[in-house]
Amino acid sequence: ELSKREGKLGSPEKPLSDLGLMGYRAYWMETIVELLLELEKLEGAENETSIEDLANKTSITHGDILHTCTALNMLKLVDGKHYLNLSDGVVEQYHRAMSKRRRKIVSERLNWTPPVFTRAQLKFGW
Repeated sequence: ELSKREGKLGSPEKPLSDLGLMGYRAYWMETIVELLLELEKLEGAENETSIEDLANKTSITHGDILHTCTALNMLKLVDGKHYLNLSDGVVEQYHRAMSKRRRKIVSERLNWTPPVFTRAQLKFGW
């Protein structure tokens, strides 16, 4: 949510621990699949959504989106072009994950503004 407020793409600090990777993979999967399902509902199954579009709408970096889509076996190569394939198995996995009780961030109630630094503040005293 903070990356969205800043209007920037964000990623966790790496390397991730095994537990951290599991948590972020779950978040990335839920966020990406939710967006793809929304787009499918609005634009139909043949909508053309790029990795760039996904990154801009979710604030998840291109690399993290590609990592997630690869891990979920969603990237398909057809006639030399890459496509995202949202399989029934991935959709089922998404619905199972969403059925669990979780804490949700209500972004409207988040009281935070991105810091703005002056040029002098960005210099290090080396």
